[in-house]
Amino acid sequence: MNVQIVKESKKICPLLREPLEECYCNSMSSQDIEKTIFFCSGSYNTCEIYICKMPVQVIMK
Repeated sequence: MNVQIVKESKKICPLLREPLEECYCNSMSSQDIEKTIFFCSGSYNTCEIYICKMPVQVIMK
């Protein structure tokens, strides 16, 4: 994963303030750290958890 992309991103997942039980940031296992950084810090609109739980916002973008 390109860390520079994460640093340049200014968008943070709106679910991060009140994460869902299945969100990557809740488990933070070694398998989920990369996903947490990538999806929660800028690419949340491509996250399957976000897409499934927030379909109306994704469609409207």
